[in-house]
Amino acid sequence: WNNAATSIQAAVVAVLDNSLIQVSNGPYNVAIPITITNSIAVRSVNGAANTIIRRADPFWHRLAVLYHTNAVLDGFTFTNGAAHYSFLSSDRGGGVWIDGNNARGGTVLNSVFLGNYAYYMGGGLYIGYRGLASNCTFVGNTAAQYGGGLATENGNDTTCVFRDCLLSNNA
Repeated sequence: WNNAATSIQAAVVAVLDNSLIQVSNGPYNVAIPITITNSIAVRSVNGAANTIIRRADPFWHRLAVLYHTNAVLDGFTFTNGAAHYSFLSSDRGGGVWIDGNNARGGTVLNSVFLGNYAYYMGGGLYIGYRGLASNCTFVGNTAAQYGGGLATENGNDTTCVFRDCLLSNNA
């Protein structure tokens, strides 16, 4: 851990394709979305209960974006994300946005989406075209229009997949 990155995004930028980033316990306050554009896995060491990603400021922005088919986020709690039209964001995916356009996509595993907001759709998670969420819990997320917990768009049941997920009290 002596050479560990000081933020999750710093680690994402520093690694090569097909790398694993291990994230230690603690809250991680993000001022801009963690953005994964290559084939890497970002995994918490001790799971979602111990590794929390949350918005650090009052500005509207989501917490993470996945832009690669082999991009993976595994074992985090995503909380207090907010998607609204602004410089840093759009109105979908307050917690995480998986952009599956042009054969991109990504995967979220073993994670909790808690208290996120989207102005349009997918308060907790938004998947456009293709992506996977597996063994995730969505609680208390809201969207002003559609899909408080999660939403998909422009995909189908073979490209936007939710497996073993629990949704509760989303609006």
